[in-house]
Amino acid sequence: MTIRTVRLDLVPLDDDARAAIRAGDGAGRNWTEGYPTPGDLEVAALPAAPEPWTQYAIVERVTGHTVGGVGFHREPLDGAVEIGYGIAPGVRGRGIATEAVRALLEVARANGVVAVLADTDAGNLASERVLERCGFVRVGRDGASTTWIRDVR
Repeated sequence: MTIRTVRLDLVPLDDDARAAIRAGDGAGRNWTEGYPTPGDLEVAALPAAPEPWTQYAIVERVTGHTVGGVGFHREPLDGAVEIGYGIAPGVRGRGIATEAVRALLEVARANGVVAVLADTDAGNLASERVLERCGFVRVGRDGASTTWIRDVR
């Protein structure tokens, strides 16, 4: 099921979309320049999970372009679930990631999750700002990444 926000459609990745992303084959697809990102390639290699706990292509409705990806890493465990996201370089800075993450928070809350986790790469200040705007709190840091949590009760 597609998740709709004010500006975006979050479209579940099916097997065909996953294969196209892994192959970098945008033929017949409305991909923005810079999509898929390296993170999208990693996500496309993950096993598909049942909805809503899957990964989604972020489609900007005004253009119809796929501009990034967002999703859950797996089904919830002990009331918690982890998310990830990435946006093509040419469309960053427009609030797309923030809008997509907020939509996932609502899905998590509506499905009984109490906490949502996320990691950011060390030094990725833009990604940290997305999580801060979405109400996440930093709970850990090592040399490579920072861990964040958001209570969604």
